[in-house]
Amino acid sequence: MTQSSAAITGPALPAEAIGYTRSESGWEPAPPISLTWPRAAGCIRSTVRDLWKWNTSVFAGKQVSAAMLAKAHVGQRFPDGSTEEYGYGWGFQNVQGSRTIEHSGGIDGFVSNSLYLPEEDIYVAVLVNRESSDASYLAPKLAAIALGKPYGGTVLPLSAEAAAEYTGVYVSADSVERYITADAGGLHSQRQGSRKMDLHYLGDDRFLFAGDVTTLTFHRTNGRVSGARFLTRGRDELLVRSSKPLPAAHVAIPLDNATLQAYVGKYELMPDFILSFRAEGDRFFLQPPRQAEVEVFGEAPHKFFLKVVDATIEFHPEADGSLQRLTFTQGGPAEGRRIE
Repeated sequence: MTQSSAAITGPALPAEAIGYTRSESGWEPAPPISLTWPRAAGCIRSTVRDLWKWNTSVFAGKQVSAAMLAKAHVGQRFPDGSTEEYGYGWGFQNVQGSRTIEHSGGIDGFVSNSLYLPEEDIYVAVLVNRESSDASYLAPKLAAIALGKPYGGTVLPLSAEAAAEYTGVYVSADSVERYITADAGGLHSQRQGSRKMDLHYLGDDRFLFAGDVTTLTFHRTNGRVSGARFLTRGRDELLVRSSKPLPAAHVAIPLDNATLQAYVGKYELMPDFILSFRAEGDRFFLQPPRQAEVEVFGEAPHKFFLKVVDATIEFHPEADGSLQRLTFTQGGPAEGRRIE
């Protein structure tokens, strides 16, 4: 390994990539952060070739013993019987049915993903210098190509009439809802509490999530769509189509700076999880911890919603009219209290 190093302080190397973050005007350099906090979780620099050399050395038993490596590559079982497919620094999924040992990462301006198919001896590492889902999508996609079993297929046109057959509310075994909607832009899927994703039609009731390797295959009973199979690299989930109506779409109302000032402040949902709100002109913004700032839209007095994910915020006035409490709902409600 000739192009790998670690540095908590000091200048960037001559050939070191600049990390980018997305703003309203496009991609721009990510603000610098102190690496004294993440240390090894963000201060290591490397290349794809060096990471391949490291992976080869690890699996050849040159870094740790075979016995120790075997322990590192076993998932965990908890006292309640539940399991987690994560060992000592590695997670376990699959690429088109072939077992993978992998790890991903991200820090301001950068994301990465590496995975190894031990039976086929296929290694893929993707390093991206922008905050995105590129690495998590490209790594399994490239591995599947190397495996000879590429994901996806030919995207086919889908008429509005055909798209309407799939729309509705689908429910998983653990009672989580998934909303399938259609508009001029095509068919979309949105898990309760998450963001809306575009679906590409592959034919025979099968869809591919845009920018992902996840598929959604609908099932029919007597010709009518009655359920679906949601298949990711780590989860195989059956959904049942319910009779519930789709949630009503949020409609934004005009906001004004003077009114928004009453909501500006910081609210604690739990220790070290603080939501910060600010107003800029007649626009309202939310800064979650360790996440990008997002715009918030009003829909009724004291009620707001997000467009990037399925989430709502309701502020609760006190007897004196002040705003000291809120309810943040994303999949489930969480109560917060003003601290500043």
